[in-house]
Amino acid sequence: MDESFIAAPACAIGPARRLQSHPRLDSFRDAEGRHVLLRGFNVEATGKHPIGAPVIGTPEFYDSDNISYVGRPFRTIEQADEWFRRMAKWGVNIVRFIVVWEALEPKKLGEYDEKYIDYITAVIASAREHGITVFIDGHQDTWSRFSGGSGAPQWTFQLAGLDPKKFRATAAAAFYSPESEDAPEDERRFKSPSDRLWPTNYGKFAVLTMFTLFFGGEKWAPNCVTPDGENVGTVLRRAYCNAYAHLATRLKHLDNIIGFDPMNEPTPGYIGLHALEEFDENVYLHLGLMPNALQGMALAGGARVRDVYIYRRSWPGPSVRPLYPEVNLNSKHHKAWVGPDIWKDLGVYELSPKGNPIMGKKGYQYFKYDHDTGEPVNFEREYYVPFVRQYQAAIKKALEGGKAGDWMFVEPIPNLDPPSFKTTPSLPSTEGDPSSGLAGEIATHDHLVYAPHWYDIRVLYEKELWYPVSFNITELAKGSREMSSVTYFGKSGLTDNYTAQFATRVEQLAIFRPPHPETQTLDTAVTNIKNTPTPLLIGETGVPFDMNNQSAYEDGNVHNQLVMMNAICGAMERLMMNWTLWTLSLETDCLRNPDGSLASPFACGDGWNSEDFSVVTRDPAMTEVPLNPSRQNPAPPVNDNGHALTRGKLFGELYKGCRATGAWVRPYAPKTAGDPTSAEFDAHTAKYKMAYIASDGKTELARTTEVFVPVYHYMRRDVTLTWSVKRSTDASSSGSSGKKEQGEDTELEGRTHQFAASDDAPFRYRGDDGYVLLEYDIRQQMLRIQHDERAAGCIINVELSAKLEPSTAPWWGWRWMRILFSSFV
Repeated sequence: MDESFIAAPACAIGPARRLQSHPRLDSFRDAEGRHVLLRGFNVEATGKHPIGAPVIGTPEFYDSDNISYVGRPFRTIEQADEWFRRMAKWGVNIVRFIVVWEALEPKKLGEYDEKYIDYITAVIASAREHGITVFIDGHQDTWSRFSGGSGAPQWTFQLAGLDPKKFRATAAAAFYSPESEDAPEDERRFKSPSDRLWPTNYGKFAVLTMFTLFFGGEKWAPNCVTPDGENVGTVLRRAYCNAYAHLATRLKHLDNIIGFDPMNEPTPGYIGLHALEEFDENVYLHLGLMPNALQGMALAGGARVRDVYIYRRSWPGPSVRPLYPEVNLNSKHHKAWVGPDIWKDLGVYELSPKGNPIMGKKGYQYFKYDHDTGEPVNFEREYYVPFVRQYQAAIKKALEGGKAGDWMFVEPIPNLDPPSFKTTPSLPSTEGDPSSGLAGEIATHDHLVYAPHWYDIRVLYEKELWYPVSFNITELAKGSREMSSVTYFGKSGLTDNYTAQFATRVEQLAIFRPPHPETQTLDTAVTNIKNTPTPLLIGETGVPFDMNNQSAYEDGNVHNQLVMMNAICGAMERLMMNWTLWTLSLETDCLRNPDGSLASPFACGDGWNSEDFSVVTRDPAMTEVPLNPSRQNPAPPVNDNGHALTRGKLFGELYKGCRATGAWVRPYAPKTAGDPTSAEFDAHTAKYKMAYIASDGKTELARTTEVFVPVYHYMRRDVTLTWSVKRSTDASSSGSSGKKEQGEDTELEGRTHQFAASDDAPFRYRGDDGYVLLEYDIRQQMLRIQHDERAAGCIINVELSAKLEPSTAPWWGWRWMRILFSSFV
């Protein structure tokens, strides 16, 4: 079947400026007052690094004058159009669009890459043509690609007086690269991609220093100034906000832009650090060589440091330090500082007569207490929230007179509670700062979205899933060791486990919640916080497809990937969350030998730090329809339920290159004419259920619910559609007889209809009592339910189920025996 036979469903939410926060639920509503759900992807992982991705350590890597992000994402506008068209048919209505600071301002302060901005403007305009809404993600990982991640340009280090070329030699950052064998012998085994070290950079000198300067340089490093005498922190924050404000100015004519994410996964740096000789291992991942803060400062200052600890993986804690070995680093006295060593000059650390790092006169808790008040530092309140306000003011000003929305998708500090927006801290008034003049303002906060991330950290950390037994990692990270309460069993248990963990993000809204939009005084704001709905969107979550020793690349069995993806999406579904999965990347691939075997233990992924999350891949092993027809799969992917996964082949190129398709292509209601009370889809049985309390909308459109029904699950299958309209036990309204009914559920209307696998003609039904009008069109991938005014306040239930193909699996007992045996192996 040609995919042109299938239309894109009406999942688009319309002009972004017409989107509002829901009056009762932690979500959005459209201009008609209908509840809105946003589902989509991060686009795309390749946006983290420039075209060509120069190899770390080579001269090209540090040549910022000759790098370009033009072509990120999708390489060409034509490719972008093709994939946005395809995504719209998958039911996608939003993307989190990755834009790193380096892409905007790669060469020097104040010089923007207009060709790159031209390119992404055209890409986002293409998304608009296909009804896909966009929010811009100010992406960074561990500050910059020059410190092992992505984000900031190289000149930011130079502004601070640091030389990125010396970060490896001084253990200021951990890198992955093909030339890892050139690393010192005692470091070599910790430099390979298999150790997945990049998150450890959040606890290393380069990243800690840059974030400390960025958020609080004026307070914590007053001696770090530019030649003009301005603190580097002030310059960095202003430059960052100006860069994204410049982008906003160029994009403001696009009405499919809903807003901006100020910064991906920010971190405090040293600010609030309890002691210079230790890190909280539940906050900062420890793996491989991990100098403490004191040692890291000394190494960057050129000292040879003895007894640096090495960490390895453990359980239930994430890592453990063996008694031995401990290693000595920087015997050649490399220095990361080009300018003055600000931490030594401040007296944070000093060297003993023998050259060993020791505490300076500032003491080991220099970063823990505010220097003026003596109170413990509250990073979120004193530094992060003011930065978000500064960024928000810059973006709002840049968007004036345009069509783009100005929602702020605010993330918490990873592993910490979210920032609180209950009050507005005073903003600094600085010449050239777009936020000038906003000091002391109680802002209108109806355009803040809580946008946390969630991953199963254990699966990411170990690249292993054994779902018969899983654990609530969120509770373990908080210190819980009551294993009976954090242990779950089986596929359904995995979904329950993830539901409990995602529920903590909902609970965090009590801290995050801004005052009511109409509140203009502090006193009334505080009293209204708990009753103020706040939109919530999970900005990142996903599945590492290279789990379990990359076995799916060898045998095509994607059962574990399907189970995990179904559990993640199912958990968010239960909580009626908006989400953007990490990630979609067109450059995900696998390095293979001529005979088709894997070339190395970690030869597959998205091309960035050994991650492998993309739902689309060039490698055919897990795909039903290969992305490149010349690279065919010797056998279709399978799962342990016995199904050869071939449904994607029914729809031409619609799902080409996709993997675990059946778990993330899911039915859902992008627009609900009322308040949804439940929704759940089981990818293993293709059964979808939803229920909502019908609204009292005054127009037919305001009373129309739209449900995306993907052809992947429901076309060319026998399908049963069941619906009912019931008077709620809490409702008191007139039924068809005109009499009041109260105190019990009363079914006013209900029916079941069956569609044969060969029947794809549109279906329309209105019951005798006329409470609902149903229109089902599988070619349009849409079920519309329009309720009558009399149904306001009633509960409307909908269920879709499909008859699956016969199972060819071996007897279930053998399957479980195989699973149990493999776990012991």
